[in-house]
Amino acid sequence: MKMPTFANKKEEIDFLVKNKSLLITEKKINSNLKRQDEFITIDSNLVSKSIAKETVKEDTEDVLYRDLIINTTNYMDSHSDVHLSKIWNKSLSEKKDRYHVKEHDLSFNGVITYSKDIEAFVKAFTWKELGYNVEGTTEALVYSVAIQKNVNKEMFDLYLKNIVKQHSVRMQYIKIEMAVNDEDYKEEFATWNKYISEIVNSEKAIEQGYFFAVTEAKEIEGSAVLMGSNPITPTIENKQDNETALIERIKFYEPNFSLKNLNEPIKPQTKDEDNLYLLTI
Repeated sequence: MKMPTFANKKEEIDFLVKNKSLLITEKKINSNLKRQDEFITIDSNLVSKSIAKETVKEDTEDVLYRDLIINTTNYMDSHSDVHLSKIWNKSLSEKKDRYHVKEHDLSFNGVITYSKDIEAFVKAFTWKELGYNVEGTTEALVYSVAIQKNVNKEMFDLYLKNIVKQHSVRMQYIKIEMAVNDEDYKEEFATWNKYISEIVNSEKAIEQGYFFAVTEAKEIEGSAVLMGSNPITPTIENKQDNETALIERIKFYEPNFSLKNLNEPIKPQTKDEDNLYLLTI
């Protein structure tokens, strides 16, 4: 629905509640593919940092092991939607096949990881663990993946280089409610009071006076994206403090590097400054 221009906040809330049924229907139809708005406000609490996980699985030259934060709850995204705790419980218990793809391209060319190499689950994190410098916790939809080089070399290289910083979920909304900060609307105001304290960026909801509370959704796929409607969706890198990890970084820049002498120390050539740069970044 195209939103008209409003003279004040009260007029906007009146319009939203009057058209509640249509707006929610549109969200259920369009929720399967949510892209970032063209114009966004960068949250000053979102910090860029390397996030490492402890794992017994070590990367090889052909497989990368990563935990991907596909979605986080209790954050109002750029579409004014708030995914709430337990939103994925039913979907995870029912869904058998899932895909990790590039920019919601659900095609053979877009696939990064097939279902057999994905373990999906919900896990609690503090916001700070995910690079969001605020107090509190969230439930994250996590894809623990084994990214195979022979499936999508382009995206394999981007994950190897730690370039993929955000993810997004393609979904279908099942249960969604409108919340407005207006006592004239008893049902919508009750929804507001029920959930407003759970929203980590509640100041944005308070500023605009409404949000949409999503309590159940069906997961379809998880994507690597440049910018998602919810930016608190990082890659948790595999922590490797050994020479295997260094060798993999070298091979990203020098594909012909040999792995046969793993026990020999790696000594970069220092005569050529360019080569030294490539080995140490």
